[in-house]
Amino acid sequence: MTAAEWGRQLAAAKWERGAALPSPGNLLALRQCLGDALPAPPDPAVQNAPVETPQTADVLPDPAGADGTGKAAAPPVPEKPAAPKGTGKWRKSRPWLVALAVLCVVFCLISLVTYVFTALAGFYLLQITVVAAAAWAVVCKVRGQSAAPALWGGLKAVGVQVTALAVAAVFAYFVWLAGAGYRVDALVPLTRREAYSAPALSVDLRRHEEDEGPYALCYGRVTSVERNTVQYLVALKGVTGEPDISLEPKNFRIRLTWQPGDPDEMQYYLIQCSGNRGYNVVMAVEGTEKPISIQMSSGDGSIHERWLTDLTELWQTYG
Repeated sequence: MTAAEWGRQLAAAKWERGAALPSPGNLLALRQCLGDALPAPPDPAVQNAPVETPQTADVLPDPAGADGTGKAAAPPVPEKPAAPKGTGKWRKSRPWLVALAVLCVVFCLISLVTYVFTALAGFYLLQITVVAAAAWAVVCKVRGQSAAPALWGGLKAVGVQVTALAVAAVFAYFVWLAGAGYRVDALVPLTRREAYSAPALSVDLRRHEEDEGPYALCYGRVTSVERNTVQYLVALKGVTGEPDISLEPKNFRIRLTWQPGDPDEMQYYLIQCSGNRGYNVVMAVEGTEKPISIQMSSGDGSIHERWLTDLTELWQTYG
């Protein structure tokens, strides 16, 4: 019988666990109390024998080694526990990403009202950030701490704001393009007689008849500021046919392209263009990148007023 087997038959904790044996005096007292119910003490030879555990009893070592080289197999290397989720670089950068998302939304919403407010808000916020980072760095120095975290944090904040402003600028640009609404509302060809029926305009038209083409004489009047609507009388030399119209909101312009014609040939049109955004009207000849040179307007205010009167009558008559 082993010490563990013998101890399990007793009520004392150490004897029950087999951690200790009763002294001869205690053993005698136990025998007097229990009489024949007391089991025989364990044999010292059995007591000193090694106790086999389930692992040593079931798994025998391989003296030749697991790979047959005669060397003992290396013990298994315990696997490293997996890092918990939400740690590492993502956890550190998450507040900055949230700040970037919030600023992008704020700047984009402001840009829907006006681009100027977006630029001003970004400018003032950058100023506040730089001043706050510098003040934080000074406080750290006064306390005897390193100013590097303050400066690094300020640099990150500036980077977030600049990135948000860039996102808002791209957003505003595409909103601008989507809402440009450029179009040519009217393109009415006129005969020479109809164009020269306006007395004040006909004087300027005759003055340029001998100029070398191609060129365009363009007389315009604004009819709507909200819609940016402009009506023109256009006299062209050196072109033929009707123009191809291309709307180019990316370049802020409406382009009219004619085919090249006889150098002395003249074309006359009433043209109305409009858009929700500002634009330029560009006239060109097919096959050339350079626009047609446009001559228009007069430095004399009284003459300009008479031109506007003639334009109004032309549009009322032929437009």
